[in-house]
Amino acid sequence: MFMVIQFIGRKQELEFLNKKYKEKRLQFIPIYGRRRVGKTELIKEFIKNKKAIYFLADKGREINQINQFSQTAGEILKDNLLLNNAFNNWQDIITYITNKEPEIIIVIDEFPYLINSNKAIPSIFQKLIDEQLKNNFLILCGSSITMMEKGVLSTKSPLYGRRTGQIKLEPFKLKEAKKFINNYDFEKQITSYSILGGIPLYLKQFNDQKTIQENIEENFLNKFELLNKEAEILLKEEFRESNTYFSILTAISIGKHKLQEIADNIKIERTTLTKYLEELEKLDIIEKITPITENPLKSRKGQYFFKDNYLNFWFRFIYPNKTKIEQEQKKETIKKIMNELPRYTGKIFEKICKELLQEEKTGNYWHKETEIDLITIKETETIITECKWKEQINAEQILSQLKEKTKKLPYKNITYRIMAKNFKQKTNKVKCINLKELEKLT
Repeated sequence: MFMVIQFIGRKQELEFLNKKYKEKRLQFIPIYGRRRVGKTELIKEFIKNKKAIYFLADKGREINQINQFSQTAGEILKDNLLLNNAFNNWQDIITYITNKEPEIIIVIDEFPYLINSNKAIPSIFQKLIDEQLKNNFLILCGSSITMMEKGVLSTKSPLYGRRTGQIKLEPFKLKEAKKFINNYDFEKQITSYSILGGIPLYLKQFNDQKTIQENIEENFLNKFELLNKEAEILLKEEFRESNTYFSILTAISIGKHKLQEIADNIKIERTTLTKYLEELEKLDIIEKITPITENPLKSRKGQYFFKDNYLNFWFRFIYPNKTKIEQEQKKETIKKIMNELPRYTGKIFEKICKELLQEEKTGNYWHKETEIDLITIKETETIITECKWKEQINAEQILSQLKEKTKKLPYKNITYRIMAKNFKQKTNKVKCINLKELEKLT
């Protein structure tokens, strides 16, 4: 008996691709996003029941790639010329295929590998788009965001201006991510999401019939498992100077969030550090956050935090304990992780609350010693939100603390809101939202 694998999410992306397909004219859609985000699954779902050639490139020589593509196309089209590898360049083989099948979908996954094998590849495909492809649907896909942007999307690429759309595939938000761990209650789903983020393959590693602790031990503290090594592979694949990026992310993981703090910690000049941070931002690994009251383009109060939950967890708990894990000294490591996990999840919980509320002009606030989890600025009111990853919250007590914090804020008509696991004591002076009510927003 075969297990049916359910395709989860990506409704908007699929609708977009199918809309373009129905237009019955030339379409060139680059699809890109980080490793494991689900690009290939999206493409395979789109081309299901359509005439299409899907080819996964690798790091081999160009002629080997052409021969492999020829074999793949030959099997699909039942064409002996293709099966006999009669072509030795991309222009001839794609011209032959598209003359024979004027509306066929052609997908080249991991397109950056082709560019690595021949720097002229973008120019070759530009010529094909301009002179040969008429009603075909061309998808060029890649996991190296840097290479896709330079080789396909940038103004300096020969392919610039040819695309009829593009998809940068983002990790899932909690609303979709929780479907991978459906047997967990909402609290455990939030904890898992804080550990794994929204990458489908990572979410599939957790068994929602087991405890969170068991899943961490089996997937992170086993040196042979995917989640144990994935962070290293991801960073080394994307960055040449991976050691510098490891140092930066380690500094952020131990609480160094200001530019000068990071620079001092890793002994690097601020001006040099900035370019590395910009690259990490571009890949959605970190994000620069400024207080909601500041102009992000002008403010010097910006601080750097992990945007990616999996890498956040990995640098916080796995990387510092790498030697112990290699030596299979797991008891001390798992004890430390489980002790610190509630505090770690609490910081992610702030982001989740912001994500689920979907309110405009909402962000963090800090000034000197004062920190506020979320402030929502509206025309008629300003909402101050405290996010507590704790149980049995005393709302009156939290409200009193919030009022003290907000004394000097330049806003009128301030209202208050507390989001927590549950409450010991509520009050009608503040809106109290527990996990059951928060789950309704997903």
